[in-house]
Amino acid sequence: GTKSVPAGTKSESAGTKSESAGTKSVPAGTTFEPLENYQFFYMYLCASLKIYKMGNKVEHVWNKLGALAIAACGEAVGAPLKLYFVAIFNFVGHLPPTNQADLLAACTRVRNAYNNRKGDPTELENAITALVAILNGLAEFVDFIAKGDKAKIESSGFTATSGEHHEAVIPVKSANPKAKSVESVLDLTVDTVLGATYYVWFIFMNGVFDIAIVDGRFVLPAINTGVQIIPKGGHHEKVAGLAKGKQAFVGVMAGNAAGLAPMSAIVDAWTT
Repeated sequence: GTKSVPAGTKSESAGTKSESAGTKSVPAGTTFEPLENYQFFYMYLCASLKIYKMGNKVEHVWNKLGALAIAACGEAVGAPLKLYFVAIFNFVGHLPPTNQADLLAACTRVRNAYNNRKGDPTELENAITALVAILNGLAEFVDFIAKGDKAKIESSGFTATSGEHHEAVIPVKSANPKAKSVESVLDLTVDTVLGATYYVWFIFMNGVFDIAIVDGRFVLPAINTGVQIIPKGGHHEKVAGLAKGKQAFVGVMAGNAAGLAPMSAIVDAWTT
């Protein structure tokens, strides 16, 4: 299976390496840098990459939230004094990939589609997909400029995370929510809770009753008067289509990956 070497063939000169196809031999006398130098450079490069990897980045919380909470994420970024008002994110030749008006319009589209989800579920899916794409693009833009700086990331309205892992802790009980009604639309707000990534809203229209949480599921009494639930909303929500002249009772729970806080105090509001 081998071929013999023809007579007269010259052997490789001393001090050179054999030539492979398409490569040149190394001339005799060539010196090389000590291997330790390359090892040091490699270790330095790995350390630099590790530092960058472990830096803070935008946390893509919207990938695990419901429609209304996703809209709230976008509205936080598009709010006054956030992304579109911070100098480092707005200079000629390097502006956010989506402008403020388009971002907020995408958030409004999701909210409108959610309110009409029974009539057109496809529109809700399309609206969420469009908003998530916008948020992903803006997050990449912010990460590139912030370079792992937590303060810079959070100045944009996004939430920052780091390579370090911290177990989530169940949020504390929310403050009393506020509820007011304007033209059959119930406007709900609650102060943000540290560590909360979403809020579960309960709207009782025919009297209040206890709701248990078992293995992450809501368990209603066998006999109950009905309740509307927004499972993963933001700290500001609106509920439309309510009958006028009715008394609504509202409660809220703050939640995150660790679980749900206790129910807030129940407040009431009359629909107008």
